[in-house]
Amino acid sequence: MKKYENTNFRVSAPEIIGIIVFACLLAATVFFYKSYSDVKDLFNIEKTEVDFIIQAPSMEQVVEINNLPHIDKIVPYYYRSVDVSLGKGKVSSHLFIVESAEDIPYTTLSDSLLLKKGSGNGGNAIYVTDDFAKSAGIKVGDTIKISIDGTEVTFRIEGVYKSDHRHVGGTLIAVKTADIENAMKSARYGGAFITSNNPSESGSYFANEYKPQGDIRSRDEFETDDAYQTYLETRDQSDTTKEAFVTADYAKELSRRNSGKLLRNMILVIVLAVVAYIILALIMLVRTNNYTNTNVLRDIKDNFTIDQETRMYKKYFTTLCLLMLIINIAVAAVSYFIGWMEIASVVNIAEICATVVVTLILGSGATKKLKERFLIENKKYEEEKRKAQEAAGQKQ
Repeated sequence: MKKYENTNFRVSAPEIIGIIVFACLLAATVFFYKSYSDVKDLFNIEKTEVDFIIQAPSMEQVVEINNLPHIDKIVPYYYRSVDVSLGKGKVSSHLFIVESAEDIPYTTLSDSLLLKKGSGNGGNAIYVTDDFAKSAGIKVGDTIKISIDGTEVTFRIEGVYKSDHRHVGGTLIAVKTADIENAMKSARYGGAFITSNNPSESGSYFANEYKPQGDIRSRDEFETDDAYQTYLETRDQSDTTKEAFVTADYAKELSRRNSGKLLRNMILVIVLAVVAYIILALIMLVRTNNYTNTNVLRDIKDNFTIDQETRMYKKYFTTLCLLMLIINIAVAAVSYFIGWMEIASVVNIAEICATVVVTLILGSGATKKLKERFLIENKKYEEEKRKAQEAAGQKQ
């Protein structure tokens, strides 16, 4: 009886070709998942506590709004359109300045969108969106310089968050410090983030009752009382430009424009992944079925045992599984380095799990069929040997 391993069945050209096709399909899957994620990120503001963003409240209005029963939180902010000075040049962005670090979770940079947080070592802390961090080539812990009303202030990056992509150039949110206060020439609020416990009631209030007072120019800026009065009347008539941003309405419009893209990309991800594993499964099934149906008897005649046969199949499926896992990891690594997705993304983890599960199921089924075939063929072979021996004995 043979003691060495049976090497008649091993990974061959069809499997290698299948694995190459598998790799291409996985790369396509990652590409369309990246497209899906990019569209899905547009909805990130739904993951925040922000229900409304109002324009230009006065300090008195902030207090008044905060006391309304349907308002849970109001975070007023100062706004500046800024150029951020970096070693390699400047990047334009949008700077929001809030009063306290405790206000950050109630802005568009909510905790649910946090990607990485700094150590909080003090100084002028600033929190940025990932699109700004990517374009600026910066990370948590780096320092940047921003000119606020002509005075340059140095900030330390203390957090990077997913962006909702409403602002070209990304979003920066800083906590007001003495340095910022000294740099600002105007202390008027540019707007406020609102968290509501009754969006319907709050929506009605901001649409019908709220009139921004924080940006009203003073009488000293006009030469005559008539000119000032004309300004106030004109401003009141053109107040439609100060409408509140409503997160729910914005999300509905996004859904109307992008639901088709989301569905199409997700379908492509699922279809491509399924096709990839079907192709490999078919190759493995055809190969193992052909060998089981045509070569088992030969192996029996060559004195291979059932244990040797099953070890051969296990080695085959283990090798295929390892090759596919290498492909999974390689695709995940490449997608990470080109900035498509994180290594531990849902797609990468799902595909690795699918590789293991599919190989285990197919390997278990093929090995079971091999054993059944081996027992049948071995029984026939032993019966034929017995009959041949009896015939030979009768002739003698």
